[in-house]
Amino acid sequence: MIVAGVAIAAFAFLALGFAVNWGLAAIFAIIMVPGAISTAIIARHPEKTGGRSMLGVSNPDTLLEPFTGKRK
Repeated sequence: MIVAGVAIAAFAFLALGFAVNWGLAAIFAIIMVPGAISTAIIARHPEKTGGRSMLGVSNPDTLLEPFTGKRK
């Protein structure tokens, strides 16, 4: 999963650089790479990082309620 993400980011960086402008590619890298790293950390360790509470989800089981019909 990580390898695919890195490959996609590298492709997007090179595509922006060659097709549009290397400055735009640099801005893409500066903004997207730290965002992707922090998102991966929150997804991997949600309880340690406060990820679920930060997103307003205290009980992850309630996310499936609209699909399962188990409303209380």
